[in-house]
Amino acid sequence: MLDVSEIEERIYEATLIPDVWPQLLGELALLADAPAGLVMGFPLDDLNAAKLVTSPGFDAVGARYNAEGWGEKNGRFARGVANGSAFEPRFISEEDIYDTAPFDDEPLYRDLLLPAGLGRSIGTVFSHAHGDVVIVTFERRYQDGPVGASVRELLDALRPHFARSSLLAYRLDFGRVTTAVQILEQLGLPAAAVKSDGTVTIAGQMFDAGSATMTTRMRDKIALHDARAQEMLSNALAHIRTSGGGVLSIPLRERGELVRKVLHLVPIKRSAHDLFVAADAMLVVSESSDQPPNRGGVLQALFDLTPREAQVAAAIAQGRTVREIAALHGASHETVRNQLRVVLAKTGCGRQSDLTRLVADLFPSSI
Repeated sequence: MLDVSEIEERIYEATLIPDVWPQLLGELALLADAPAGLVMGFPLDDLNAAKLVTSPGFDAVGARYNAEGWGEKNGRFARGVANGSAFEPRFISEEDIYDTAPFDDEPLYRDLLLPAGLGRSIGTVFSHAHGDVVIVTFERRYQDGPVGASVRELLDALRPHFARSSLLAYRLDFGRVTTAVQILEQLGLPAAAVKSDGTVTIAGQMFDAGSATMTTRMRDKIALHDARAQEMLSNALAHIRTSGGGVLSIPLRERGELVRKVLHLVPIKRSAHDLFVAADAMLVVSESSDQPPNRGGVLQALFDLTPREAQVAAAIAQGRTVREIAALHGASHETVRNQLRVVLAKTGCGRQSDLTRLVADLFPSSI
């Protein structure tokens, strides 16, 4: 029987121990009946500057992708961006990107994937607020068609963990680092390592520098200015050893009540403890973007929302009522109301108006 919690642990282990990625991707690829899996990151303004790690046996195709400039020629990604499907907060396949349009004559397929015995995929895109894009995809054989619903559900459930792990791994160049200090320096993000009781074991300079607006340090423990955020942090840290912490992304309100930052908890699992001795989690601060490509996708990445919860959050922020959202998605009024309750809990909001304000704070140019 598949142990999803073990997969989550190994995803977080791979964050800091990149040697784990190839085997993990290979095993997940088997679940998707795919010969290959890969994680690839690049800055959105330089598509040919991709850093990637692949499952065993896909190295040659990955090397060709970089050497032959397929970043700029990747019609699958370009079409997904153009029609909005690429940044949907879920795993998608060719049916979502191309609809009924033929795709096997697309250069990416014709000249790279099909000759390698591939031609179908199931993947997802994370657009992070720092201008980085990370893609997790599993390449399938063309004749096998799209994956089944159960595989999509599994991958969607793992997506928030991939979001945190892949960003940090990409920032570390998918390479091995030997000390905790090196990790904090190479991330280029405000970050610290903490015990489950909130005690700081090591903090980067950027994290300490942001303490005037985000956090205070009391007896070497993290203490957030916002009481609601502090409650969410304490609860997550208290359970992180056994359950992964539940809600692992927390909105940070500055003293003026404006939310422009999110605090992510990245559990330190398995062999990663060798780098962060006596620490249970990394805290990493992500700032919002003025021009996110898709609010639903970014909201899901920030707050561990399911694809449907992300859609509900985005719709509420647009001023839609629960009844309107239910009619739009063919769901019952009670189902949407329950989804909204979960969204409010995960984002630390007490009311719908708080959620609308949170989205306006995070994405001011998109409202």
